[in-house]
Amino acid sequence: MDRPIFDHLDLRVRNLHEASPFYDRLMPVVGLNHRRAIGDHVLYYRKLAKVPAEVVVLFEDPAHEPTQSVVAFYAESYEEVDAAAAILAGAGAQAIEGPMLCPEYSETYYAVFFRDPSGNRLEVVCRRPTGASSSSASSPNAS
Repeated sequence: MDRPIFDHLDLRVRNLHEASPFYDRLMPVVGLNHRRAIGDHVLYYRKLAKVPAEVVVLFEDPAHEPTQSVVAFYAESYEEVDAAAAILAGAGAQAIEGPMLCPEYSETYYAVFFRDPSGNRLEVVCRRPTGASSSSASSPNAS
């Protein structure tokens, strides 16, 4: 059965109007293709059986201070990581690192690391199984 892994993740941002354009560009790349603004928050989600699933909710908190917590979004391929990396600078991401292989985590861990406009730590990662072929696996795009 295809079911969500989590119901929702509440993410605090200092300024919703500043953060929304960033997330409007990033969320479709990681598979959250639907957006709904409700009062003082914005939801990004995918649909399963016509209901929202795996929802990321942005809440404005002007006093928000980022922590060392990381939200890592799943990618099915190195190309999906590369696609996310390609939009980050133009979307307003900060402290972009990668995309790159990270053998210190595992031999197939390929990710791009960054911060949103509020300083929250985010990542898009693919853990391609050993032996899977990909043109970017042998020479990752370091855009």
